[in-house]
Amino acid sequence: MLKKKDINHKEKKNESAPKAHFPATLVGTLANEIASIVAARLSSLRSPARRKKKPEKLKKAVFLDTSAIIDGRIFDIVSVGLLDGTFVVLEEILLELKRIADSSDAVKRERGRRGLVRLDEIKKAKGIQLVLYANGPSEKIPKGS
Repeated sequence: MLKKKDINHKEKKNESAPKAHFPATLVGTLANEIASIVAARLSSLRSPARRKKKPEKLKKAVFLDTSAIIDGRIFDIVSVGLLDGTFVVLEEILLELKRIADSSDAVKRERGRRGLVRLDEIKKAKGIQLVLYANGPSEKIPKGS
């Protein structure tokens, strides 16, 4: 048999810890909510460099090569208004035009410079968007620069 002292001693131990019984579904729901909030906050703290950007789709874009730029007929078609939209120049094409414009041959140098001037004119035209494409559509060439 238990003595009265032992019973009082057991009651004192139980009084210090609160008795709370929560249903398992409530505990599970709370845990899910906390986990989703923590996961959302962690993903927002990640640096934007780690997130992959979806590649921009170029619909109905016209790709220009060196000969088309130097020839200049495409620019005449654009100035008449028969062609508008997005024009894409590969970075390699732009570098080749710059190399031709810096050539020691006077004829090549003039043709290269004329091509660069025509590109500059087309990026200022209304309804035309000129995109520099290097390993993906990296940047749009700003108007007036």
